[in-house]
Amino acid sequence: MPNQSNNSDLGLLFLRVSLAVVFIAHGFVMYQSLASSMLFFASLGLSPLFVYLVILLEIVGGLLMIFGYLVNFAGSALAIVMLGEMYFVSFQKGFLNGFEYDLVLLLVSLAVALLGSGKYSVDYFFGRQ
Repeated sequence: MPNQSNNSDLGLLFLRVSLAVVFIAHGFVMYQSLASSMLFFASLGLSPLFVYLVILLEIVGGLLMIFGYLVNFAGSALAIVMLGEMYFVSFQKGFLNGFEYDLVLLLVSLAVALLGSGKYSVDYFFGRQ
């Protein structure tokens, strides 16, 4: 029978990295189309500063997730980003083809924030886990 501890730690690694790839990719797309992102945020009544904040949180938060460093902070910050996205953009579209994907990203971000980074992480290496 496989060691449950090792399976859980490996599962957390897969969860962290897959979540990070999604957020980093989205952050880079927003950065590459900065003018469009600013226009979109302005259409929602949000300051252009929020564009920079979201890009920063998605890229840096994603990198923190990959390395397993400060994942409690990163997961919480990414969950807040998704709450904002759901509130300003996708709730009005309904659940299917609306906010279901955003909800999954929010819940996975919260799960990682609550579970921690696991054994395969910088946090574990430095005894923070």
